[in-house]
Amino acid sequence: MTRNRFEGTRSEVEELLRKIREKPQEHKRASPFTMEGYLYVQEKRPAPFGSSWVKHYCMYKKDSKTFSMFPYEHRSGGKIHAVSVN
Repeated sequence: MTRNRFEGTRSEVEELLRKIREKPQEHKRASPFTMEGYLYVQEKRPAPFGSSWVKHYCMYKKDSKTFSMFPYEHRSGGKIHAVSVN
């Protein structure tokens, strides 16, 4: 069963790669960012709490070398404010 799922997924991936290679202009990224996604940063807490992992949403633009990081607020389910580094 697992082998069948693996083979099915593998053939789907190979088909998608073939399509992208044939017509790369149709498969361009919709986002202007080179890379984006969630990042967990380990932050130190005052004693006796030690440290904790804090989730952030990050975006990077290679051409301008701009990195933006938004702390993720779990209660509101979204981003709070931006911190950019050039």
